[in-house]
Amino acid sequence: MPEHINNLRQLILSQNISKQAQEEMLIELKKTEKKLKIAEFKIKRTLIDKKIITNVLNQTIDELNIKSNKLEQQKQLIEEQVKFKEQLFANVSHELRTPLNGILGMSYLFQETILDKKQQAYIDIIKSSADNLLIIINDILNLSKINAGQVKIMKEPFESTKLYSDLYGLLIVKAKEKNLKLIFETAADVPKLLLGDRTRISQILLNLLNNAVKFTHEGTVKLRTKILKSSDTQELLFEITDTGIGMRKEQLESIFESFVQVHNSKERIYEGTGLGLNIVKNLLSLMKGTIKVDSELNVGTRFVVRLPIEIPLEQDYLSQNSGNNTIKISELWQNKKLIYIEDNKANILYAKHIFENWNIPLDIAENITEGKNKLKHQKYDCILSDIKLPDGNGLEMLEEVLTDNTAINHKTAMIVLTASANEKEEKRALKMGVHSYISKPFPPNCLLKALNEILEIENPSVHLATVSKAYLKTKETNLLNKAWQTKDYLNAMGQVLQNDTQYMLEAIDMFLEEVKISLAKSKKALQKKDLDTLYFHIHSIKSIA
Repeated sequence: MPEHINNLRQLILSQNISKQAQEEMLIELKKTEKKLKIAEFKIKRTLIDKKIITNVLNQTIDELNIKSNKLEQQKQLIEEQVKFKEQLFANVSHELRTPLNGILGMSYLFQETILDKKQQAYIDIIKSSADNLLIIINDILNLSKINAGQVKIMKEPFESTKLYSDLYGLLIVKAKEKNLKLIFETAADVPKLLLGDRTRISQILLNLLNNAVKFTHEGTVKLRTKILKSSDTQELLFEITDTGIGMRKEQLESIFESFVQVHNSKERIYEGTGLGLNIVKNLLSLMKGTIKVDSELNVGTRFVVRLPIEIPLEQDYLSQNSGNNTIKISELWQNKKLIYIEDNKANILYAKHIFENWNIPLDIAENITEGKNKLKHQKYDCILSDIKLPDGNGLEMLEEVLTDNTAINHKTAMIVLTASANEKEEKRALKMGVHSYISKPFPPNCLLKALNEILEIENPSVHLATVSKAYLKTKETNLLNKAWQTKDYLNAMGQVLQNDTQYMLEAIDMFLEEVKISLAKSKKALQKKDLDTLYFHIHSIKSIA
């Protein structure tokens, strides 16, 4: 570039023109030279910047690739952990529920025998304990649901005196072992009948009282109850006090967090998961209640729970407990043939006794191999089966029977009785045609209602699986019938599926899918002039609708 400028300068000087013109041309040349130098600098700078940017981009891309690979590895690890957690929870759920079903089953059977007052009190406590344990197991396995506010809070009338007597019976043995005084004081104006979620209230109080007994080594544990009235609301106030080891003020800030145990010294180990108070706080939040705590180290602790409560009409309580909704067992059921595929001895004993009480014959198979053999040679009116069996998956076995058109039981109604309580599994079971998916432990009446739906209908094999999702009480059935009569089908569907929007959408999708399949199969049957198959598929469309 400088050489070209010098050549131009020499050229201008050699021209035969005036000196003024030469000077003007040289000035313009100098300006041009300056601009060229600036442009050259910018180009060089741009090239340098481009090189730097390219290097930075390449380095960034390399780093992003490394991070992406790490994220992919972390994602796989998280997915594996989630899968492991789901499997662990499913296994823990099954292992806990299976023996618990035996306990509850035996308590139901004991209640049907002749018992003196003391025995009846003992069996009531066993049943109440098992019921509470089942709720606690469900809550621990579904802690995320509690934190998300997805736990359903019931509103049913219950006796306050029965609540306190059950709590006292559950706590007194441990209190006596530690030589503690267990005192329950209830104000005279606390109503005998209350409207609320008895199980949740019991769970809250039991958690707090159990902690009080656990952390008190001498003295007293006391539960005081009184009612707080205002112009438009009523609240129950529960005060749980103890003379235990107490807590420091800085410890009080964290006691309601998950997995926190404020007492964890080398000298003494206190058993527990650290979930109790977190569950209490979340349950109270769902019930619009509050909890406060005061404590002093080596003096004691005081919890105060305030809970909105309603007072039910006595006739509502009486009608709920009158037993009018019990299902009458038809004598025709005695001619039905049922099989139960189950390996747990306690569950088998429970099933045998309740079916004997109902005068319904029940065949037993203790594994899939035995079950398949019996299903191959005997036609049944209903198949009941567990899922986790010693030699395989009960659901897969039922699916084999359902899809094998040559099997003599491929149209037989099916009920799953399982301790797994897995939502995905339940949806799969219902979608493939299982009539009912019942989680253990279950009260006898729950199974009886499912059987009533099956054994009282003309063709149980085409009964829509989703209908059994909700067991309807008499008043709910009346509402449903009214909805059908007024052609308010969406409302009727809501009645059946408990107004669960997601489930209703899934049911509609299932309807559209099943109708499409049934129509296709109907056309094939019509072409083949297979009238029995044609009737079956047309009738199934009617049942689904």
